Amino acid sequence: MAEILLPLWEFLFDAFGIFGIFIAFGIIGFIFLILILLIKAIVGLFKKIIKPSSNKQTNKPITVTSTNTIQIKTNVTPSETPKNDAPVKKTETYKPPSLQDYLERAEKGEAFAQCCCGSMYEHGDSVTKDINKAIYWFKKAGEQGHNLSNYRLGMIYFEGRNTDVDLNLAEKYLTYAAEGEDDSAQYQLAMLYSKKNEILCKEMGYTTYDQRLSDPRFNENKEKYKYWLKKAAANGNMDAEYILY
Repeated sequence: MAEILLPLWEFLFDAFGIFGIFIAFGIIGFIFLILILLIKAIVGLFKKIIKPSSNKQTNKPITVTSTNTIQIKTNVTPSETPKNDAPVKKTETYKPPSLQDYLERAEKGEAFAQCCCGSMYEHGDSVTKDINKAIYWFKKAGEQGHNLSNYRLGMIYFEGRNTDVDLNLAEKYLTYAAEGEDDSAQYQLAMLYSKKNEILCKEMGYTTYDQRLSDPRFNENKEKYKYWLKKAAANGNMDAEYILY
């Protein structure tokens, strides 16, 4: 190497003077760089030739049990297998009480159950409609002071729901509920007295307001109408408030 570089050194020094030294160092550095790259390429090629295959799977042998099933066996010990010993809670769907459920309680004298039986028979809820049975159970509950039952019973007779209209019976049961501070019953009772005056005027043939005022029955119904309408409004009944205000 010295035999080659020394003449080159002398030639460059003679030709370029002091600058020849820098040129010589550049040439020597370039030669060393080429040698280093060449060595790295040879080492890399050698590693690829002797490197063992990395595609071999370890600890996970695959066993094909059928055309559609592949089992992968792993080194998981039984102690590592997750366990869930907590009991599974079943979601229960709500089942509303049946007529039979209410009947058993109604026959024992429970007013709420009696009212429910009456309502189911009146509307045919999970049972065949039967207005007579509805009236029976509403009466049983109403006798115990159940306001809603008396109100529903009064409306059956007031509107003639699957039975004949009977304003006297309607007045009786609506009054029970109204006296129990049921605002709906109070409002409907006021409407009942208005209805009575309407029927009275038609029956008597009254055509003037003076004729109506001359009949004490008209005045009595009118006062009761005002009384119950004001009671209903005081208890927050919006229909009564609309009429009065």
